[in-house]
Amino acid sequence: YVIKRGILRCEVERDGTFSEVAKLSIGQSFGLDALISDLPRNASITAETSGELMRLSEKDFERLLLAPVIEIIQPSAIEPLSQSLDSEVVIIDVRPSVDPESEDSSMLHIPFLSLRTHLEELSNEKVYVIKGSGPEKIAELSAYLLNESGFTAYVLAT
Repeated sequence: YVIKRGILRCEVERDGTFSEVAKLSIGQSFGLDALISDLPRNASITAETSGELMRLSEKDFERLLLAPVIEIIQPSAIEPLSQSLDSEVVIIDVRPSVDPESEDSSMLHIPFLSLRTHLEELSNEKVYVIKGSGPEKIAELSAYLLNESGFTAYVLAT
């Protein structure tokens, strides 16, 4: 959904308590997770004022918003990317769980469902490469979320 008019509150539940994670207003969106994955809803949206929403179908979302702004890079392109942008590149693994024995200590592990709550810990001075897995477009959605939040993010080719 895209907010055409009004102010909405986004809350997540932790241990039976709801915490506000964002205020959303004109031009902002929500519901992207459900749009492209079969993951359970991870937040509740409540209207704080009267408003109006626009709904975007999955097909239109992918065609209009996701595909044009998501760039996929090969692992071999990470170092040249870092040099060309003169920025540190950080890989974020957004898979729900990672085998501790195969986990790379140079990567951040932030499961997709927790990514929004960790945005304030990230730096605009770094470039992020998102690692995901499976048929879901979780890596693409994660990169989209980061780009929409003012970060520079790419998807790591699998």
